[in-house]
Amino acid sequence: MYSCEDRVRAVRNVLGLPRRVVPLNVIPIGYPAENPALKQKWDPAKVRCNGWAE
Repeated sequence: MYSCEDRVRAVRNVLGLPRRVVPLNVIPIGYPAENPALKQKWDPAKVRCNGWAE
């Protein structure tokens, strides 16, 4: 089995899927309830070029 059985069971129950269907992914679609400030994820210290020197 690809997934945790408890998660598969929960998705089956929510979506009303038959036992023979094994959900592998759940992709949420929609808009957030709020608009939090954007996070700055760019960190030049994590960029490596032509090697991995510390």
